[in-house]
Amino acid sequence: MILTERYKSKLRDYGISETEIESQFNNISNGAESLQLQGPCTPGNGILILKQEDLEKYCTVFDSQKKGCNITMFTPASGAATRMFKHLLNPDSNPRLNKEFKVNLGRFAFYDEIDSEICTVKEKVDFILGKNGLNYAHLPKAMISFHKYNQEIVKAIDDQIIEGLNYLTVDGRVKFHYTISPEHEEVIRQHLKSFIQKVNAERDVSVEVEYSFQENHTDTIALNPDGTIVEDENGDILLRPGGHGSLIHNLNGIDSDFVFIKNIDNIARREWHSELVKYKKLLGGYLMAFQNEIFEILNELDSNPIKERLNNISIHLKDQWGIVTEDNVTSIRQVLNRPIRVAAMVKNEGKAGGGPFWVNDSLQIVESAQMDVKDPKVVEMLQTATHFNPVDIVCALKDYKGNAFNLNNYVDKETFFVSEKSYLGKDIKVLEHPGLWNGAMAKWLTLFIEVPVVTFNPVKTVNDLLDPKHSTL
Repeated sequence: MILTERYKSKLRDYGISETEIESQFNNISNGAESLQLQGPCTPGNGILILKQEDLEKYCTVFDSQKKGCNITMFTPASGAATRMFKHLLNPDSNPRLNKEFKVNLGRFAFYDEIDSEICTVKEKVDFILGKNGLNYAHLPKAMISFHKYNQEIVKAIDDQIIEGLNYLTVDGRVKFHYTISPEHEEVIRQHLKSFIQKVNAERDVSVEVEYSFQENHTDTIALNPDGTIVEDENGDILLRPGGHGSLIHNLNGIDSDFVFIKNIDNIARREWHSELVKYKKLLGGYLMAFQNEIFEILNELDSNPIKERLNNISIHLKDQWGIVTEDNVTSIRQVLNRPIRVAAMVKNEGKAGGGPFWVNDSLQIVESAQMDVKDPKVVEMLQTATHFNPVDIVCALKDYKGNAFNLNNYVDKETFFVSEKSYLGKDIKVLEHPGLWNGAMAKWLTLFIEVPVVTFNPVKTVNDLLDPKHSTL
C-alpha cells in the first residue's frame, strides 16, 4: 500500500490516521472471517417469551420509572429514498411493482401533492421523482409523505415524532436525535421547524430535536480488483461513508439514561400507535427492571460478599437470562458492568433482516454476510431459525454509578463487512465498519424479547405504503 502526500493530506483533513488506513487496507484485502455460530436463538433459548400479564407489568414499570429519566429516540435518517423508487427509476428491474404502483397511484399520500395540471401517469411519475417536482428520488426517506389524515399529509419523520410522544415524553419534554446527511440538513430542519411548532402548540409538549452527521473520521477506503487504492474523479484517495456502524460514535455522544433505536421507515398510521406503543413500553420497562437488578448486584459486589452469595448470583444469572459468569467478584463485575440493550425479535415471515444467534456463548444479531452460508451446519441453522431483527431496540448507556460508558470500547472490530460495489463504472471492494446493532454492540449485555410482527411496518419500496398499516384506501 502506497500513500502519496496528496492522500495523506486528505486523510489528515478527515482525521483518519495512516495506521487506520493500513488496517482498512488489510481488512479489505483479507476479507472478514465468518462468525462461529453456535445456533439460532429460539423461544426459551435466547429469546424471552413474555405473557400478557408481563406486558402489563413492564408497561407499568416503564411509566413509573421513566419519571426523572433522560430518554432519547435515536433514528438513523441519512439514507436517500432512491431504493424505494428503484422500480420507477428502472422499470425493467421489477415490472410487477412498476405496474402495481401506477395502477394504485391515487392511493398514495403524496398523490395530492402532484401538480393538478399534470395528466398522464408518466408525467406524474416524473413529477414525483424529478427535481422540478417532489424530488423524491433525491430526498431522504424521512421526507417522503407516508400517510394522509383527512387533508393532512405527513412525512415519515412526522409520524415518528407523533408515535414517540406516546411513550418518550418525560415532564412535558420529548427528545429525538436524527443522524442525517449534510445535503439533507436544510430541508429537514425547515420542515420540522414548522411541524414541531404545531405539535408543541396542539399537544402542550416541548419537542426537542438534535441532529448529527456521520463523522468524517469513520469514512473508509476502497480497493480496485488489482488491490490498489481507488481514486476519485480528481485523482485523490476515495473515501466513502463507513456504513451504519459508524453511528456508534454518534450514539456515544448522546447524554441520556435510555435510548430507543428504530429505523426511519418503520412507522405505521396513527390508528395503530396505541397498540404499537405498548411494546415500546414493554422493552423499556423490561430493560429498567433488568438494569435495577444488575445495579443491585454490582453495588453488592462493592461490599465484598461471601463466596456462597457469589455462587448464588452466578447461578441466578445463568438460570434467569443465560448469562455465564464465574462465581467471583472480578468475573461477575466484568460481565455485568457493560452497556445494556433489550432488542425486540419478531417471528420470521420471510422479511429481510439479520437474525438472533448464539455466538461464543453470547447473544448477537447476525447478518447473512457474516455467515459461511456454504457450511451445511450454517444452512441447517438458518433453516431452523425462527426470528429476525426488526431494529427495535432500547439501550441503557450509563453504569451503576451514573457514569456514561464509552461505547467504542464494546465494539468487536473484527466483524467488519467487505462488499462489492461499482464506482465510475468499475467494480470495487468497499469496507463497512461493524454494523450498529451487529458488531458495534457485540460486547454489550444483551437480551432478546419476542414482540408481535404487527410492530414491524417497514417501507422498503414505495409500494409498501399500500399496506393497510399505511393506507386507508
